[in-house]
Amino acid sequence: MDKLKPCPFCGWKAILHTHHSKIYIGCANDKCFTFMHLFETDEEAIESWNKRARVDLENIADHLIEAASEAFEHQDRELLIKSLEECFNNGK
Repeated sequence: MDKLKPCPFCGWKAILHTHHSKIYIGCANDKCFTFMHLFETDEEAIESWNKRARVDLENIADHLIEAASEAFEHQDRELLIKSLEECFNNGK
Protein backbone atom coordinates (compact mmCIF):
# COMPACT_ATOMS: atom_id res chain seq x y z
CA MET A 1 0.00 0.00 0.00
CA ASP A 2 1.28 3.46 -0.90
CA LYS A 3 2.08 5.95 1.83
CA LEU A 4 -0.47 8.74 2.30
CA LYS A 5 0.69 12.25 1.53
CA PRO A 6 -0.10 14.87 4.19
CA CYS A 7 -3.19 17.05 3.90
CA PRO A 8 -2.78 19.40 0.91
CA PHE A 9 -4.32 22.28 2.85
CA CYS A 10 -2.79 22.22 6.32
CA GLY A 11 0.04 19.67 6.06
CA TRP A 12 -1.18 17.40 8.85
CA LYS A 13 -1.19 13.61 8.69
CA ALA A 14 -3.92 11.90 6.63
CA ILE A 15 -5.93 8.99 8.01
CA LEU A 16 -7.63 6.14 6.14
CA HIS A 17 -11.22 5.52 7.34
CA THR A 18 -13.86 2.86 6.70
CA HIS A 19 -17.55 3.80 6.54
CA HIS A 20 -20.18 1.15 5.73
CA SER A 21 -17.60 -0.98 3.86
CA LYS A 22 -16.41 2.04 1.86
CA ILE A 23 -13.04 3.75 2.22
CA TYR A 24 -12.23 7.43 2.54
CA ILE A 25 -9.29 9.52 3.67
CA GLY A 26 -9.40 12.60 5.85
CA CYS A 27 -7.10 15.01 7.58
CA ALA A 28 -6.17 14.25 11.20
CA ASN A 29 -6.42 17.95 12.08
CA ASP A 30 -9.88 18.40 13.64
CA LYS A 31 -9.85 22.07 12.62
CA CYS A 32 -9.16 21.36 8.94
CA PHE A 33 -12.24 19.31 7.95
CA THR A 34 -10.64 18.02 4.74
CA PHE A 35 -11.91 14.65 3.58
CA MET A 36 -12.78 12.97 0.31
CA HIS A 37 -15.63 10.95 -1.15
CA LEU A 38 -15.97 7.20 -0.68
CA PHE A 39 -14.08 4.53 -2.62
CA GLU A 40 -14.36 0.77 -2.95
CA THR A 41 -10.71 0.01 -2.11
CA ASP A 42 -7.84 1.40 -0.07
CA GLU A 43 -5.76 1.64 -3.23
CA GLU A 44 -8.34 3.81 -5.05
CA ALA A 45 -8.71 6.11 -2.06
CA ILE A 46 -4.95 6.49 -1.58
CA GLU A 47 -4.32 7.12 -5.28
CA SER A 48 -7.01 9.82 -5.32
CA TRP A 49 -5.83 11.45 -2.07
CA ASN A 50 -2.20 11.52 -3.18
CA LYS A 51 -2.95 13.27 -6.49
CA ARG A 52 -2.01 16.93 -6.50
CA ALA A 53 -2.75 19.63 -9.00
CA ARG A 54 0.11 20.17 -11.40
CA VAL A 55 1.80 23.46 -10.72
CA ASP A 56 3.33 25.41 -13.58
CA LEU A 57 6.58 26.22 -11.80
CA GLU A 58 8.13 27.98 -14.79
CA ASN A 59 5.20 30.40 -15.00
CA ILE A 60 5.29 31.00 -11.24
CA ALA A 61 9.05 31.57 -11.33
CA ASP A 62 8.72 34.08 -14.20
CA HIS A 63 6.00 35.97 -12.36
CA LEU A 64 7.98 36.00 -9.09
CA ILE A 65 11.08 37.33 -10.82
CA GLU A 66 9.05 40.07 -12.52
CA ALA A 67 7.24 41.00 -9.30
CA ALA A 68 10.41 41.00 -7.23
CA SER A 69 12.34 43.07 -9.78
CA GLU A 70 9.65 45.74 -9.93
CA ALA A 71 9.20 45.85 -6.17
CA PHE A 72 12.94 46.04 -5.46
CA GLU A 73 13.39 48.69 -8.12
CA HIS A 74 10.86 50.86 -6.30
CA GLN A 75 11.81 49.51 -2.86
CA ASP A 76 8.12 48.77 -2.35
CA ARG A 77 7.40 45.89 0.04
CA GLU A 78 3.63 46.28 -0.32
CA LEU A 79 3.89 45.98 -4.11
CA LEU A 80 5.85 42.77 -3.71
CA ILE A 81 3.26 41.34 -1.31
CA LYS A 82 0.42 42.31 -3.64
CA SER A 83 2.20 40.71 -6.61
CA LEU A 84 2.84 37.51 -4.67
CA GLU A 85 -0.81 37.32 -3.61
CA GLU A 86 -1.91 37.75 -7.22
CA CYS A 87 0.53 35.08 -8.33
CA PHE A 88 -0.76 32.47 -5.91
CA ASN A 89 -4.44 33.43 -5.94
CA ASN A 90 -4.70 33.46 -9.72
CA GLY A 91 -2.68 30.32 -10.27
CA LYS A 92 -0.02 32.11 -12.32
